[in-house]
Amino acid sequence: MAIWRQAAKLANCRAIIQGPEVAWPKQVDASDILYLARSEHRQIFPRCQLVVHHGGAGTTQTTLRAGVPSVVVAHVADQFFWGDELRRLGVAEKTLIRRSLSAPKLTKAIQSVLNNKEYRDRAKKLSFKITAEDGVGMAVEKIESQFVG
Repeated sequence: MAIWRQAAKLANCRAIIQGPEVAWPKQVDASDILYLARSEHRQIFPRCQLVVHHGGAGTTQTTLRAGVPSVVVAHVADQFFWGDELRRLGVAEKTLIRRSLSAPKLTKAIQSVLNNKEYRDRAKKLSFKITAEDGVGMAVEKIESQFVG
């Protein structure tokens, strides 16, 4: 968590850092950082300027639905794909790799996203499109057309 703490301070921004309590600093004195063991992403993300996350499919979808840009720090598997997809959509910088992450690298990505109005505008537009979709209804329609006739 030290990298995230340092990056938030270097970027001069407030942060919510989610992780196990055992990883929290012994003394939490930063008034600009809130530590949470668990959170309801659907409630928190729409109130954020950006979200730094691992790039999992569910978290990626939640950031898009919330209309906020991302900084992806990928660890494994599909997280790299989703990070690249967010970049292709114009709502994220290049995916960072967890193994080589440093506070300066994360700070640079955070500042780049925070200072890019186009990322925010694209994220908002995508949010409107996503919330207007009826994905479940469309899936049911496709399945029924294939199997019910």
